[in-house]
Amino acid sequence: MNFTVSHRFPIDVDGFWKNIFFDDAFNQRLYVEGLNFRACEVIEKTEDADGRIIRKMRYEPRAEMPAAAKKIFGDAVAYTEEGEFDPKMKRWRFRVIPGVSTDKVSISGELWVEPAGENQVDRVCRNDIQVNIFGVGSMLEKMLEKQSREGLEKAALFTQQFLKQAHS
Repeated sequence: MNFTVSHRFPIDVDGFWKNIFFDDAFNQRLYVEGLNFRACEVIEKTEDADGRIIRKMRYEPRAEMPAAAKKIFGDAVAYTEEGEFDPKMKRWRFRVIPGVSTDKVSISGELWVEPAGENQVDRVCRNDIQVNIFGVGSMLEKMLEKQSREGLEKAALFTQQFLKQAHS
């Protein structure tokens, strides 16, 4: 299942990457305050001389799940996101690895920003979710898509508020 979501932010392209996407303090606030996650931590982050950034984050959302999902994932779900930023293309490619059923669940995608006027960008996030579990795969894909869309929407609102406060 593939889907793409876009949100506008009052910031320029370089500011988005530097002051939002790769800012550890902002991400901590975003995940814990804005998204109400139980936990969020940067496990690893390296930046090459050419601007390439590799980051691994672990986070634990508070998400309501259907009974079928709880049987597979348990009550507390933790994910690890591994990603790489290409400084020439200015794109973040990622994969999200669930704490369980890693051989049956595949979540990956790409995130980029497009200029949308003076000090405005559209953040575009393309996602691919595949769940290969007989009988419940399609239902779990729809659940994960819904959670991803809702999370991206909440993250956008939090980020827009943050940027509004930073400029006032």
